[in-house]
Amino acid sequence: MTDHRRPSLIALFRFFRAPLFGLSLCLISAPTFAAQDLIIRIPEALLLEIPAPTGKPIDRARSGVVLKGSNAPKDGYYKVLLPHPTEGKKFGWVPVNAVTSRPGGDAEARARVRAKDSYKKFRVVGLITGVFVNPGELSTLVGDTDGMKLVLHFGADLDYHAKPSLWYGLHVDTSSFSRGFAVAGSTLTYTISGFTILGMVHYMLTESYPLRFWLSGGAGFMLGHSFQITGWTIPAVAGQSVNATLSAPVIDIKVGGEFSLSNSFSTHLRLGYRLVIGSSLDLSSITPATPTVAVGLSGLMTELGIGYAF
Repeated sequence: MTDHRRPSLIALFRFFRAPLFGLSLCLISAPTFAAQDLIIRIPEALLLEIPAPTGKPIDRARSGVVLKGSNAPKDGYYKVLLPHPTEGKKFGWVPVNAVTSRPGGDAEARARVRAKDSYKKFRVVGLITGVFVNPGELSTLVGDTDGMKLVLHFGADLDYHAKPSLWYGLHVDTSSFSRGFAVAGSTLTYTISGFTILGMVHYMLTESYPLRFWLSGGAGFMLGHSFQITGWTIPAVAGQSVNATLSAPVIDIKVGGEFSLSNSFSTHLRLGYRLVIGSSLDLSSITPATPTVAVGLSGLMTELGIGYAF
């Protein structure tokens, strides 16, 4: 009768020794990253190269984005996997006050983070705006034939971060343009000045870092624009100062870029068009032959600004 004896434990160990040893080496040498789900709880967070306020920003994440992060913070920062790895970098650091955890994969946690209150952030952008206008009939009437004029506006945007890609805002600016030239042996000067206010909507077209692109649109009014003309040779007003005002609807359409200098500061460059609807002056009291004068204040515009978010 053949003897079928079971292999001993020692024989089994010898048989599996090589594969077990290789597996243990793999487990020991493999990089480990004890992770939890971290959700960005502020409108936008910069991910830094080192866990310090002076760290170089290497990526960014918007509100509601879920990142894999370390279980414990270091110096007030969580180590996280970058959403957009660049230059061979896979990890970055995010401040603990910029995230909330999602224990056990709780789906409701993300919904709470994306609630309206998590987007309560404001931005102020100081702006210098140049609008290239041709005053049209006003120029013809006073004898100014030089064509296009650059009118500078100084103002600001106050914006509210309503959604990750959407800001609502208020734009205000003031402007003053003065032009003097010789007419029939005398000097004629006309000055255009006033105040403009618009409600704005800014939509983020791209989310790249540190450069983002926006589409902006708004509507409002040009209020109390004053037109002062001095030195006219019209007999009724010769040598006198003539004043007139107008209010007109305004529409702005702009595209622009925003370059982030830090988590709070940014620079802005925008190009667009300002449409001023139905702008005309009633001069019937002084020029019966030309009772209404159209004033062309529409034109191409460019804006430069610096913003601060808080």
